Amino acid sequence: MASVHYGRVVGPGGFARTVAIKKLHSHLAKEPEFVAMLLDEARLTARIRHPNVTSVLDVVIHENDVLLVMDYVHGESLSRLVRAAARDRLLPPFDLITGIMVPTLHGLHAAHTAKAETGRPLQIVHRDFTPQNLLVGEDGVPRIVDFGVARAVGRLQATREGQLKGKPAYMAPEQILGDDVDARTDLFAAAVILWEMLTLRRLFAANNDAAVVNRVLTRIVDPPSRVRSDVPPALDSVVMKGLARNVAERWQTAEEMAYALEEACAPGSATVVGRWVHGLAGSVLEDRAATISSMETGTPSLATGLPRRAEGTGTALTADSNPSTRQRRGLRGVGLAVGALGLLGAGILIGGRVLTASSQPDVAPAAEPKLPPPAVSTSEPRPATSIRAPRPEASAPASATPSAKPPVLRPRSTAKPPASPKVPPTSCKPPYTVDERGVVHWKRECLGQR
Repeated sequence: MASVHYGRVVGPGGFARTVAIKKLHSHLAKEPEFVAMLLDEARLTARIRHPNVTSVLDVVIHENDVLLVMDYVHGESLSRLVRAAARDRLLPPFDLITGIMVPTLHGLHAAHTAKAETGRPLQIVHRDFTPQNLLVGEDGVPRIVDFGVARAVGRLQATREGQLKGKPAYMAPEQILGDDVDARTDLFAAAVILWEMLTLRRLFAANNDAAVVNRVLTRIVDPPSRVRSDVPPALDSVVMKGLARNVAERWQTAEEMAYALEEACAPGSATVVGRWVHGLAGSVLEDRAATISSMETGTPSLATGLPRRAEGTGTALTADSNPSTRQRRGLRGVGLAVGALGLLGAGILIGGRVLTASSQPDVAPAAEPKLPPPAVSTSEPRPATSIRAPRPEASAPASATPSAKPPVLRPRSTAKPPASPKVPPTSCKPPYTVDERGVVHWKRECLGQR
């Protein structure tokens, strides 16, 4: 539905900040349903204030482009960390697992209890709470992302009857069956993640989604200690209660589950978690940091790359390859740059502000390799104490391959702007309009005016 990229917010006085940019795929940006989903994600996430939930800072709309500006997390998804650990077959210590999941559950509780501006509970249910949507930073802080399919009061977009949204292996039975969902639905997913981290095995793995659904609905689940004998009974109890098919028998809130998990095993510190992340993904993160550093220290150029806008609009875009047209809104007086996958560099000039961008995505495109049927692994970096896991059944490895470099688009020639600036027309005060959804749209004739 969308891709995620590095970006750079640049403002006056030397202000600059690296961000992540979520961009709706161009062929979906014309579909009202998908635009509404992205706008819903922005609205809902803006109401969740918690350090373990990634913040959406702004929404950018221009013609057919819809972008979310988000906090950049220097880390990896739990899914990728799990696969990296699986290669070494190292079981993570229990305190590391709880060090990730306890704060994550508190973040989930913040989402479940978020309120609208009026004070009305939004009743948010993530519905796609999976290892792919849990980023673990090198700072040791886990952060929940992607509320794109979340259910909440007052959404612009609603799920059609019979339509499933999410990954079946982490869906609760009531979600699969199309029954009512609530916060406890996400707790089933959290328990699946816990079971898999403890055992290094996929709980409901199968060859296709239909088979996965059947297992979720019918499989008798063994406690983690049946697979990993040293799992303490208290952890078994937390996991199995979360996996109850009857919602009334599950944990009733994420906070309740977090406290029980913390009591079962004291969580490891953020330092412990950060070392684990670095041990598994250090080289990837170092490469990414180098790319970001290059973006941060580079000088934006508006001379090459992207086609310029028509004269008089005051908006110019430039890059070394395939562009996406964008316009800033919000973050008043601050510029934004977006680096798309395959771009080598970009700059955006809007309202006289110059912006820079990078080409590497914050979250790599998710060609998720399949883990062994009962076999997901998680591990800790080598300096920490780990337990050698049993060798899983063979499975076909897969890897995400980088996209081919898109062709360079040459700029159109345009006449030189007049020497003296034009006086802004009265209609440019203010230079934007606000639609019924609260989204600001810049007036094209006012762009470039001071």
